[in-house]
Amino acid sequence: MPQKEKHYNWSYNKYSKLDNERLFKISPQYVQRWIYENDTPYVESFDFVNGVYNKEIYKC
Repeated sequence: MPQKEKHYNWSYNKYSKLDNERLFKISPQYVQRWIYENDTPYVESFDFVNGVYNKEIYKC
């Protein structure tokens, strides 16, 4: 059984018969997201290359 069929069975069965099917494997290096906690805006940063996480208050 191919790995993609084993781990993504529902998607594999639904989309694998399409002529233009493409499967991409990505590895994020850096992710940044904006969140709110108690109405205070924060920016969260995930640096996967260096293994660093940071969360700071967003300053306008």
